[in-house]
Amino acid sequence: MWRRIYVSFPTAAQTRRVVDELKAFGVAEDQMHALARPGVDIDGLPRASEAQRGDQVWTLEQAFWYGNLALFAVALVLAVWALFQGAVGWAVVAILAAIATVVIGERFVVTLPHAHLNQLRVPYRHGEVILLVDVPHEQLREVEQLVSRRHPEAGVGGVGWTLQSGNV
Repeated sequence: MWRRIYVSFPTAAQTRRVVDELKAFGVAEDQMHALARPGVDIDGLPRASEAQRGDQVWTLEQAFWYGNLALFAVALVLAVWALFQGAVGWAVVAILAAIATVVIGERFVVTLPHAHLNQLRVPYRHGEVILLVDVPHEQLREVEQLVSRRHPEAGVGGVGWTLQSGNV
């Protein structure tokens, strides 16, 4: 699974320098996505698609989370109904399903990083350029360190996940 690093820069020129450095480091241009509010010139930067601007990962997370909660509720209702009907076997199956939703939800919350584009709404409103950098999990620390050490002006907004570079 890929990780998405969210970074804000005061100017497009600073962002261009970082994009060049990341390319030299081996990050492909299609793994970087820049966006800024209307009126901010981001020519020469790899632009974020509408899907990336809309932060579809957030939508996927919400759908998964609420779907998981709904399955948990249905499993509990079925367990109670099965017990009242005297169907102990079905009650056990429903309880196991409820336990499975709890375990899956816990793993989702604990193991996935949950930074999102909406956490950078203040720098965005102030006219800063937001750069999304998609990297394999193994390169995450190196890329974060490259940006933070060479560019103290960068505002690292966190790390999230994405299915793969260029898509979500």
